[in-house]
Amino acid sequence: MGPAAIVWTCAILGPQGAAVGPRLEERLIATVPESLALEGKPERSPDGVLVPVVQRVVWSPDGATVGYVGLEGKVPHPVIGDGVMKAYDYASGPEFSRDGAHAAFRVGKRTGKDKERWWVLLDGKEVGAEDWIGGLAIAPDGKSYAAWTQPGAKLDTTGAYAQGPQVLVTPWKRGAKWEDADSLVDPRFAPDGSFVTAIAAKGGQWRLVLADKKGERELGSPQPFLSDYAVSSDGKSWALVATDEGASDPDMPPPEPGMPGAKSVIVFGKQTLGKEHDEAGSPLFSPDGKQLAWVFRDGAKHGVALGDGKQAEGAHDWIRGLAFRPDGKELAFAAGTGGAVNPAWLDDDGRPHVEGAQWRLVRRDGRGAEEVGTESFGGLEHFAWSPDGKKLAFAGKTADGWRIVCGKQRSDPFDEVGPPRFASDGAHVAFGARKGRELWWKVMAIAE
Repeated sequence: MGPAAIVWTCAILGPQGAAVGPRLEERLIATVPESLALEGKPERSPDGVLVPVVQRVVWSPDGATVGYVGLEGKVPHPVIGDGVMKAYDYASGPEFSRDGAHAAFRVGKRTGKDKERWWVLLDGKEVGAEDWIGGLAIAPDGKSYAAWTQPGAKLDTTGAYAQGPQVLVTPWKRGAKWEDADSLVDPRFAPDGSFVTAIAAKGGQWRLVLADKKGERELGSPQPFLSDYAVSSDGKSWALVATDEGASDPDMPPPEPGMPGAKSVIVFGKQTLGKEHDEAGSPLFSPDGKQLAWVFRDGAKHGVALGDGKQAEGAHDWIRGLAFRPDGKELAFAAGTGGAVNPAWLDDDGRPHVEGAQWRLVRRDGRGAEEVGTESFGGLEHFAWSPDGKKLAFAGKTADGWRIVCGKQRSDPFDEVGPPRFASDGAHVAFGARKGRELWWKVMAIAE
């Protein structure tokens, strides 16, 4: 299958280059070709667990186009709209810019018995050739990207990459060589694109790294191991999810967050949060950076804490997807009941996937009072608040498919949906939806 022409459609932009809002016209954007599949044969992890191979569809924030990786057998093809690009040995993405006008994929090819060549496929052009490229993030303006690289990377006899120095590439300049990095996790851009953050290690200690036009610097103190973090939009506050030294075995690798044996705390300035719990993680700053929410576990129960977390109690089997209201005075999240962890299957947030759980919407106010929804879903994700904070939309999986839910309103069911996006007036929600091979942009009016 050869390359096809690709048409890039730009959104109408505001004075700072951000998209004014999602398109409010329903239309069929593209159709997945019969030659391509979005799901491959499940693969078995090294510990024998079957892991689904599913390529998720990504809609641009403005609804102008859509992208995904299509599989021709096992061979991946990056796709934007109806434009199918050439095949690669490896491909993941896409990542869209904030205005939807640019998209980037991570792609690679085997070039020898122990060598590969990788690129960032930015707006259909191969840029930034490297021996290996890890997690990829596109800048908000879409003109550049950030990614971990490993210069001189080679495969060992097992087919895995031999450990080697890793370098963070950003829009400004290449960073220093790090002994190790959380390199399969995407680096994170500040909302205004002024800095990038990521996790790296040297001397056996892990650090939170911030890179900007001045270079790289470390935030906070080095830790034995870091599994997650949060940084405020201005870069002045940060919270680190660190292994609790007192609870870990120095001769064993740290367990995955959310798995039995994990003991983590949150280092926040001079405070260490969550020491009284069995596990603490998933930190999130409110939009104004004044509040910090985080998830804790006591035995088999999880809860959400604000600030120091005093008097917070665990009441849920699982918690996912914290989302602050724009004014920071309310928090929404998904609470799960039942199910079990699949350790080989990671969700988009890097946490082990929970199979078989039933999920409900929970809304938590600043005093800690929780309102638990009465409707259960097989999956719950993509929380979105209206600009004025009066409405909340999300994607819920029902018996007949995925629906966008806002109050008492429900969209039609689909095989897959993207994040709901409110119009500036809050009266409409637009979202991407897949029905079979048809990739749509849908609009739902929201009643007052």
